[in-house]
This record gives sequence, structure tokens and C-alpha cells, in this order.
Amino acid sequence: MQRLYHALFGTVRIRLTGPAAEYCCSRLAQNGIPFWALRRESEQALSLTLPLARKGRALKVMEEAGCRGEVTALMGLPGLLSKVRGRYGLAVGLMGLALFFALAGQTVLVIEVEGNRELTRSEVLAALADSGLKVGSYGPAVDERELSNRMMLRLEELRFCAVNLSGIRATVILRERPPTPEVRDEREKVDIAAAREGVVLKVEDVAGRALVETGDAVEKGQVLISGLITHKLADGSGGSFGFRQIRAQGRVMAYTRRCLSAAAPLTALIPEEEQGEETRRWGLEVLGRRLNFYRNSSILDTACDKIAILYPLTLPDESRLPFGVWSLGWRSWQQTPQRLEAERTERQLKALLEERLAGQLSDGTILSLRWTTEQRQGALYVTLEAQCLEDIGQRVRLN
Repeated sequence: MQRLYHALFGTVRIRLTGPAAEYCCSRLAQNGIPFWALRRESEQALSLTLPLARKGRALKVMEEAGCRGEVTALMGLPGLLSKVRGRYGLAVGLMGLALFFALAGQTVLVIEVEGNRELTRSEVLAALADSGLKVGSYGPAVDERELSNRMMLRLEELRFCAVNLSGIRATVILRERPPTPEVRDEREKVDIAAAREGVVLKVEDVAGRALVETGDAVEKGQVLISGLITHKLADGSGGSFGFRQIRAQGRVMAYTRRCLSAAAPLTALIPEEEQGEETRRWGLEVLGRRLNFYRNSSILDTACDKIAILYPLTLPDESRLPFGVWSLGWRSWQQTPQRLEAERTERQLKALLEERLAGQLSDGTILSLRWTTEQRQGALYVTLEAQCLEDIGQRVRLN
């Protein structure tokens, strides 16, 4: 701390000459003037260092003791400023640079996220920014425990969060909650109804009363297994004496038909060969923001190929800092209409429809596929008709 004080407020090196140089040093000590780095230069000359603020008093004491004091060096920040006297821009720049490096060591420049599985890094960084931590935040002003509590409240998927700050690096350690199992209310009274039309193949009624049999054609919304149980009389008369409601359970396998369609134009705009010279501009990325070295926007009126490359600044451990250089280049080109291959377009549409069908048919089997292809008004239309075997039952609240 004392070294920092002397560096900021300055020290002087004084050459003390006279027949009583040692006596002069004693007088300095008696007057409470600190000095150090005492060195003999000759029989009647000594040199010593003392604070700049005590220079005037020290020279007066030396004169009273019959010695002559001569300032030979001015050190510390005042000495540096004296060398650049008259160059105020340089002095301000040096002070700004020193302040920057003093603050940069306590500014968060790298944020590392560990332990996230379902949550993406972007979601975590957005929650951190809303909670008070982002690239450019002043580290000592961040309360790590308070920040962790805010993250727990903001992201319901978390069961543990810890934030560790070390210099320019912030490490966020996460532990996500296990997936919540589906809670089924056994007291809820439900029927099993048809989610779509079909022909029943098999009925597996675990609980409830089956209302359809093998071979029945059912419509969408029709009740397949009822949760309403009627209590019949034991005398064989067919009468009933009451009923009760339960949660119907079971599975109804049925043959279903699905029809999907897609279309695509057979004419597209294809870029010609690149024309003109390549244009390149540059920019800087500072704390997540880009500073362009040009006035006009990079959005052109004509069609073009645009390539943006970021050259980031990294640490020795390959951690990326929020500083870098952007390189933006583009070359204009023209578009001309060109007819596409019908066979290739048809294959692409068929692959798209098969993927869509697989996404809809989560619990079932595809029995057969039938394709219909038609060209109409410059476009290709593909229709898929699929025969499937699937469970068409879905739970609905019992009325």
C-alpha cells in the first residue's frame, strides 16, 4: 500500500553535500521526515529518497544544518507527468490506459456455462443478463449468492445454481431438475373416444365397458370404452339398480387412413456466375456489439453473396473474449428463371411427406403407401395416402 501511495503522489531523489551530511540526516529524522535508500557518493556527499510532499521542509532543514540539497530525480506519477508536460493528450491517454487496465482486470469478459442439458447456452446467458450478469459487468458489484437465487427463480428447470467470479472469468455451474413424471389422477372420470375414423381390429378394455367390437367402423369422437358402469340385477331380468363412474383404461387398435399432400414450383430463380469485383469492409466487435468502419449499411439493393467472418480474440486456453475483428465481403450476381428437374423435386416432396407421416404416427404401423403425382400450373403436387394400424383411443372427460 505504501508503494502505491509513493507511486501516485511521487518521490524525489536528493543529493546532500556539506561537511555535516550525517548530522543533516539526524536533523531530518528529528523533524519526522522519512527517507530511505541512503547512499554515500563521496566523503561530503550523500544521496537519499523522500516523499515529494516533504521536499520543501527537507530542503529547509538541510539549509539550517549547513548543507546543500539538490534534487536529482523526480519519480512516480508526478515525474511521469513532468516528462509529458505540454502534451496533455498523451498524459490523458496514459491515465486513461492505466485506468482501463485497472478496471479490465475486474470486468467480466468470459462467461462459462457448465452442467446444462435441456437448457441451451443462449437461454442461460439471457437469464443471466436479466439477473444482472453479462459480458462487461463489473465483477466486485455482482453479488454471487443473490445472482444464484435470481437464476433459480427465473429458470424453473434448475435445482441448483452457483456463480463463481475469478478476475475476468465467470463460471456458472448448473444442475437441472429431473423430468417430472406424468401425474395421473385416478379419481378423474374419463371415457376413451376415437381420435380419428377407422375400422376396429382389436379392443383391449382394461377398465370400463367396451362399446365397439372387431370390425366396427367408428367416427372421430365416438366413445370406444365407457367409464360408466351399470349394475344389473342378478335375477336375469335385465334391469339395473344403479351405476358408477370410473376411469376407463384400455387400447383400441384400428385400421386408419391418412392423406397428406405437398406442392413445389417447377421454376426457380438460379443465380448466374458472380459479377463485378468483390467488396470487403471491416468492423470491430466490442463486448458483443459490432462497430463498423463504414457509414452506409451493408444491405445492398441488388442480389449478392455475403460472407461475414469473425476473427475473435482468445485466451491461451481457447476461451473466447468479447473482442474481435469482423470481415464482411460480398459480390453481386443476377438471378435467371430456370426449370427444375421434376423427378428430383418429386423425390424431395416424397421424403418430406414420409417424414411428416412418421411424426404424426407416434404409436402405430404403416401398412401400405399410395402416391399420386400431378403437374398443374407450373407446380408439382404430390399426395400420399397411407393405410395404418394404430391406437385411436384418447381420454376425454366423462359427461
